[in-house]
Amino acid sequence: MIKEKVQNKGYTVEVVSWENDGDYYNTDSVTLEDKNEAIEIAKMCRDLFASANDRSKPGGIGNYNTDLDKVEDYFNDNPKLLDKVDETLDKKTRLQIAIGIAQDLVGMTDHGDNRVCESASITFSPEDIYIERTIIEY
Repeated sequence: MIKEKVQNKGYTVEVVSWENDGDYYNTDSVTLEDKNEAIEIAKMCRDLFASANDRSKPGGIGNYNTDLDKVEDYFNDNPKLLDKVDETLDKKTRLQIAIGIAQDLVGMTDHGDNRVCESASITFSPEDIYIERTIIEY
């Protein structure tokens, strides 16, 4: 019998994303200890990685190469995550590190464009959760 971890202790941000014209769906997640950080990351994925073609959500960089001007505008309006990045670094480097957090969840296309965040959700587990798996050999 094998014990397999299926949920990490903490706040798990799960992001569903797609590329191009709504195809190649993918789901990625990260687990954090801090609830507020999880909320900020989910919000950044949802707002900043909205489709660049969605006129109802201006400022989105999904389906587009990373536009550091739009990223800087986003962090000027939402500074909480950028404040966690080493202040001794220059601003451009700090922006690239902060945007990398979300890009790890949302992902990039083969052409170097950002994928579009379809949804971001947060779940909480007070402890690591394991299941027991039995492998039956034939």
